[in-house]
Amino acid sequence: MTPAQSAAFQAGSGITPGTLLTGIAGVVLVLAFVWVIWVTL
Repeated sequence: MTPAQSAAFQAGSGITPGTLLTGIAGVVLVLAFVWVIWVTL
């Protein structure tokens, strides 16, 4: 994203794109971890 797009996104949502990506990555990792535990049990 361009700096202008990044600023507009942050103004609209209240969070930075980096924070959003970190949050999404965290959720994906947790879901994958739970799935692995579910499959191995």
